This record gives sequence, structure tokens and C-alpha cells, in this order.
Amino acid sequence: MSDERLTELESSMAFLEKTVQDLSDAVYQQQEKIDRLSLRLQATEARLALVEQPETDEPEPEAERPPHY
Repeated sequence: MSDERLTELESSMAFLEKTVQDLSDAVYQQQEKIDRLSLRLQATEARLALVEQPETDEPEPEAERPPHY
């Protein structure tokens, strides 16, 4: 193998290693963001569940009979 060919392979390998590291960093950052968004979603769902819960045991207005019956 010639020195020129070896140099080309080493250059290609260095480029690929940098690309892999850059992609790995991007995946790590995306996973961190997914984790943060998942926590926010859980908190939002919990708040929504509290809002949707009836505060009393009174029947829903649609289920009540009108007073003239």
C-alpha cells in the first residue's frame, strides 16, 4: 500500500470519526430534549386531569331533570 493511499484512508477515517461523534452528540441532545418534553407532558396531563375532575358530587347539568317535570 502506498503512502498516499494510506494518508487518504487515515484522512477518511478521521472524517468519519468526527461525523460519528457529531451525530452521537446530536442524538444525546435530542434525547435530553425528549426527556424534558416528556416531563412537561406528564405535568400538563396531571394539571388537565385536575381541571377535568368534577369538584362536587352533584350530577352534571345535562343529567338533571328540568324543574317543571
